[in-house]
Amino acid sequence: MSKSTDMAKVSVKGGFYLLLGLVISTVISAVGTVFINNRLDPDNTGLYTIVLAVPVLIATFGDWGINTAMIRYIAKYNSENDTTKIRSIFASGLIFQLALGLVLTIISIALAGFMTDTVYAKTLENIAYNKFTIVQLIQIASISGSNWCTDECGKRHFYGYGSLAP
Repeated sequence: MSKSTDMAKVSVKGGFYLLLGLVISTVISAVGTVFINNRLDPDNTGLYTIVLAVPVLIATFGDWGINTAMIRYIAKYNSENDTTKIRSIFASGLIFQLALGLVLTIISIALAGFMTDTVYAKTLENIAYNKFTIVQLIQIASISGSNWCTDECGKRHFYGYGSLAP
């Protein structure tokens, strides 16, 4: 077979595994959300949504193209069998993502009170929770959400390196 045919097969296979991973991740997330919502009464379901909105909003700023660049260059240097550059790119990306995750977590924790006062002021009038409780829950969710940056960095390493395919 020609080189382009081999490359197309590898690309299709890799794309299929990427799609499969995204579908499985989405299904697990949906099942988890339904599970949590079934365990909560209607007031607490709204609280769950309120608490997760701030960290999710902040997390959208967690990818500055680093993940895409990591996939590209790890795949490139993998095809050239240059493991030192792969390690260097992965280490640099991981350090950057750790720092960014930490900064975004701190911003999310710091903005929890402000977001509760401004965005959720009207909502707090209608629920049985006080502002302090909402702020604490948002801060806890922010801390647990800080893993997103490093998780994404690790996944991109495997995507670029081609290690996720069975």
